[in-house]
Amino acid sequence: MNQTLKNVLVVHASITAEQFRRFSYFNGLVLKHRYLGLIAFAVLLALFGWCNLITGSPFLCWLFVATGILIPGIYLAQYRRSINAQIIRLNLNHAACDAYTVGFSSRGIYIDRGSEHVSYDWKALHSAHRVGDCTYLYYTPERALILPDSCITNAAPTDLWKLLSNHMTEKNIKKWRIRL
Repeated sequence: MNQTLKNVLVVHASITAEQFRRFSYFNGLVLKHRYLGLIAFAVLLALFGWCNLITGSPFLCWLFVATGILIPGIYLAQYRRSINAQIIRLNLNHAACDAYTVGFSSRGIYIDRGSEHVSYDWKALHSAHRVGDCTYLYYTPERALILPDSCITNAAPTDLWKLLSNHMTEKNIKKWRIRL
């Protein structure tokens, strides 16, 4: 895609620590359904504990229940610690960090990261998710752009979503009602 095309919409993404944290929770726990495994583990161990309580083993009951609560809790604490380490490594903990500029045109998107310039046709984009005041645009299944509403320069946030809806298939875009 030629970068001299007239951009319909431009986002100068400036990412804060809180926006990065919300994206990480969404991507790691919600979108990839990891929270379901944590819930299933806790429920399964609680059921084992209940069975042991019925058979007359209250100690094993409490052991299973405690394990079912502690293991997911430890996993979530480690996950949060990992995200906080990434925030420090990316220097997001003090102020918003200018990350990239994304231009949207009729042919696709253009991403400018300073020394790196990449363009994608609309057909090549994987998916878009609207969560709270940000849009997460996945250009591959594992790589996404965080596009905060406050960083859209020449249009309204609803215009970005309309543009994505017009150019991407319905199964690849989704508005989430969750607030992380």
